[in-house]
Parts: sequence; structure tokens; C-alpha cells
Amino acid sequence: MILKKLYRTENIIKTTPDETLSSIMPYFNSSHDAAFVFDSESIDSKSGELLGVINPYYCLIKKSYPANTKARHCLIHPPKIDINTPLKKVARLMTESKIHYLPVFEQNGGGQKFIGIISARRILEGVKDADELRTPVGRFINRKRPLISLLENDYISRALTLFKKHGISKLIVLSEDLQIKGILSYFDLISFLTMPKERQGSMSREGNKVPLLHTHVKNFMKTKVLSLTQQDTLSDAAKLILKNKIGSVLIFDNQSNPIGIITTRDILSTFAGKHNFLKIDVVAKDLSAKSIDMVNQFLTIINKRFVKRHDVERAKVIVKEKHGSGVFEVIVSFVKRGSSPKVIKEEGKNLFKILKDLIKRSKNITSNK
Repeated sequence: MILKKLYRTENIIKTTPDETLSSIMPYFNSSHDAAFVFDSESIDSKSGELLGVINPYYCLIKKSYPANTKARHCLIHPPKIDINTPLKKVARLMTESKIHYLPVFEQNGGGQKFIGIISARRILEGVKDADELRTPVGRFINRKRPLISLLENDYISRALTLFKKHGISKLIVLSEDLQIKGILSYFDLISFLTMPKERQGSMSREGNKVPLLHTHVKNFMKTKVLSLTQQDTLSDAAKLILKNKIGSVLIFDNQSNPIGIITTRDILSTFAGKHNFLKIDVVAKDLSAKSIDMVNQFLTIINKRFVKRHDVERAKVIVKEKHGSGVFEVIVSFVKRGSSPKVIKEEGKNLFKILKDLIKRSKNITSNK
């Protein structure tokens, strides 16, 4: 798939330099959206000059501009995408700029002409079946950075504290009996907090924003929560995001516990090559949910250790229980360039200890020339 088949020329959010943030904000659905700023005299012209873009992340989160700020005072200059730019580079520029709508140009004489935009969703549609996205999401989840949650009856003030303390953009919302009820986005709160006082409605008292901070989280959370298991792939996540027009998917382990969130940005980053994975073939039969979780964590460690080892091409992991005896056998083989596979094997009743020992042994065996 190439950019020429994915960029679009219609349904573009356009605005002029004198429009205010409060008039532009209603068109945004996430912190990654963008409004394209043109001179008022050429905004309806196909040959109009692009002055820059308005992006919620930069305007509301990074800079905190007041709602009455005019576009000319808070526009930024995004990466300019040539119509012949490879999709992987476009995906990389999107993740680095945190803007999921970028302007597309073509050469016009000695300069460049604005011809449309490319969106993250369009890229996902084009690459959803790409080889780079066949990686199980369980290997992508960073377990060292756990999900942060709060209760649906907690106040917005607590949510803002958690966002700031942990440097995250999404919180899991739970009921009093600890069932998942929804997801709260930092963007949803910031966009409301920056709204002009007269538009805060029943949440305000004479324009005072303090009552909002004492509003329950359940009034702002999104209740549509879609999920996948850690065995599903990034390709599955991309398709679910596209089908449901959402920006992220919650990931559960085999014991139905939430362990992470996969976002559109994560998928774009992987496609662009910012997250590399060692090719690991896995054979695991008749294992319990707890055992599968241990194996997935083992695979994550193996990947992190050897993905940058250019001499290791791929690995294969076989995990099986011997005829219901409670004795596990684990075989790991590494295929190195220019040499025969290196195989290590462990067995015993303590699967955790077996995998831990294999991690130590794998380091030694792959260090041999």
C-alpha cells in the first residue's frame, strides 16, 4: 500500500488565523486531532497556502492556552508529507509529532502544493495485515508500568492528580465491586476545563470551575471498552480499532485481569520499526491460564534480550506438560546466522523456576561465537 492510495482531499477540518480555540475545539475527538489553518482569503481554494495546524496536545496539554486564544497565536508547523513518502516514514512522523493528521504536498514547479491530508486511521486501514503487526500484544505490554485505575464515584480532582503523578493519558474506571466500567481520557477533561465559562453548563456555578473538580468520574468516562487477550496480535488490535472507530484497546491476561492498553500510536510505532520483535515460534499445549501468563512473560524477556542481537535470527519455544504428571518440559532453540541452532532444555514441576533458569542459560549460550 502506498500513500497515493490513502491520502484524502475531503472532510478536512479547516480554520482561519482569527478563529479561537473555543470555536475549534468542538471538532476534535482526541488529543491527536488537527485543524489546518489557512488564510481567510484562500481557505476555500485548492491552492491555498497552509499556515500551520492547531493540535489539542500542544495547545491544551503542553502549553495550556486560554480558550479565547486565536489560532494564529498557537498554531504549530507539522511535518510536511510528500506524496511519495513511504508509509513507514509517515507513521514514524505521526508518532514523533503526536499528530495523527498530517498535510500532504506534491511538487509544484519550484515549490510544494497542499493536496490533502493523511490520517492515522487511513494508515491503519492500509497496513492492518502487514507482517510487522503479527506480533502478539502480550509481548508488547510493559508490565513494569501497570494500569492505573480509580472508582467511578471518585472525583475529577483525583483523576487529574493521577494523570499528573503517573504521566499517563488514560485511566481505567472501576465500579465499587472492582468491575471495569469504562476508560477516562485526559483529553476529555482538559478540553472541558478549558471551555469558556458560559459553556460549562450545569457543571459550573457562576463560571467557577471548582464544582467540576468535585464531579464524579462516571460523568466523563467512556463506557465503550473493547478488549483483546495477550495472544491476539497487533493486527487484531488495528482491525478492532478501525471497526469500532476508537483509539485504544484494553488487553487482558488469561485470568481475565487487565494488564495494559494498546493504542493507535503503539501500532503505528511498531509498523514504523520503533518497536522491534524477535521472531519466536511458540508451541504450548494444555497449559493453565497461570502457566500461559508465565510463558508470555518469559517470551517478553527473551525478546528484549535478543531483539538487538543481529546474529540471532529467530527462536523457537516448546512448552509441554508430560502426560498430566505435573512435570513440565521446556525446550528453547536459537537460530544464529552461519551456525547450527543452539538448543537448551529444562524440566521439572516448578515452571517459574524452569523459565528463570532458561533465561540465565540462554544468555550464556547465545554469547558463544
